[in-house]
Amino acid sequence: MSAENPLEVLLVDDDPDFLGMLGDLLEAEGHRVHRAPDAHAALTVVRAHRVEVAFLDVRMPGVNGVELLRLLRREAPALSVVMMTGYSLPDLVAQAWQEGALAILPKPLPLPRVVGFLARFRENPRLLVVDDDPAFCEFLSEALGGAASQIVTTGDPQQALRLAAQGEYDLVFLDLKLPRITGFELLDALKQVKPQLTVVLVTAYSQELGPVIRQERVQSQILYCFPKPVDLVAIRALLLRVATRRHMEALGVI
Repeated sequence: MSAENPLEVLLVDDDPDFLGMLGDLLEAEGHRVHRAPDAHAALTVVRAHRVEVAFLDVRMPGVNGVELLRLLRREAPALSVVMMTGYSLPDLVAQAWQEGALAILPKPLPLPRVVGFLARFRENPRLLVVDDDPAFCEFLSEALGGAASQIVTTGDPQQALRLAAQGEYDLVFLDLKLPRITGFELLDALKQVKPQLTVVLVTAYSQELGPVIRQERVQSQILYCFPKPVDLVAIRALLLRVATRRHMEALGVI
């Protein structure tokens, strides 16, 4: 993490030794760490700083971690919250998931996962756009530029296969009308090259191709299908879901 633009991290735990240990570790990784022993101190920090990630202990005296999560959501709706617990507290854990916790980690924490998660926290999804319409590729690149760390575009199916094989993409946008090969054929080929690829279909022929798109074989290989003109709000929401899933994978939740 750049020292010029460190990640703002909040740690909330009533155990000062734990706060000191974890805070020192994360500061050594280049993050700006705010330590809070209780809910009041945590809310004071969030109101004064642009905290991006918070780690909350579930079991604390007074206001517990789940109650604090609710309060933090009101102050900073975009805050990513990771819960921590050294106890078996199924009711509180279930409430934390319902309130939108990104993950619930056991104590002692899996520190290498926490460090890796924070190191990649600001990375936006990497996209591959396969469409033979240069205007659409340019439009999507400009519209999603701030929401993606990398956008690679191509209208050539063979180049798309090479890019997918050689690169690491979080999402592939695939047009169904391509030269020399259908999007469905390229979808099959992409999945053979890299089965774990997450593919989203885009098409201006959703009514015409709807019966094929709805086939179980196709549905099992794609995440979604967007009709053209695409809904940018829905696509940005999808990118957020992809980023959240990647964060959860980094923490070992899924």
